[in-house]
Amino acid sequence: LQTADTALVSGLDILTRVKELTVRASNTGVADPASQFAIATEIDGLRSELLTIANTKYLDRPIFNGTADGAAYDSVSGLYNGNSAVVQREVAPGTVMPVNMTGEQVFGTQGGPTSDLFAVLDRLQTAILASDSTAIATEHSNLDTATKRLASAAAEIGTRAARIDNLRARADADQMGMSERLSRLEDADIAEALLNVKSSENAYNAALQAAARILPASLLDYLR
Repeated sequence: LQTADTALVSGLDILTRVKELTVRASNTGVADPASQFAIATEIDGLRSELLTIANTKYLDRPIFNGTADGAAYDSVSGLYNGNSAVVQREVAPGTVMPVNMTGEQVFGTQGGPTSDLFAVLDRLQTAILASDSTAIATEHSNLDTATKRLASAAAEIGTRAARIDNLRARADADQMGMSERLSRLEDADIAEALLNVKSSENAYNAALQAAARILPASLLDYLR
């Protein structure tokens, strides 16, 4: 969950930059073909960074591909290779929680009304290179939708991580309480133990002194 949270926050930072570039590209009256090409090129690089984030791994397994093997997304085409399986974990006695989100939940469904984020970025680049203001505006709106979806996924992951932290804190408190109760039942009281040892030592010395008075003196005692 922490790995996913870090990845999604990084993804949101990248989308903020993409939106800035899209706004700049929307001003077709000022932008020239060279600047539009530069913007499209930077967006392409940001798309590659987002694909890297979408293929983030934890313990050498992709975290956004459900339970499928291999990378969640094709690093070139951006096609989703995962499935929609939910990974459940028992995080406390009787408490089971989904600990993953699939690529389609985070980055959108391919072939949907606005398709996934990577298809949106592909179309946005094409629109910018063509200086097609209408298409740029359309994909800008689709980009907003994708950003909201990613932000919602990040919030959900953060909520689950916070719940795990709360459960861990509660478990630690319960363990400490049980240790204290066990200590009261089984552990020695140091002060009491020292007092008992000293008392036993005094009783032993007193017994030796009493025995010395009772036993008659021997010839060896006189020779001393």
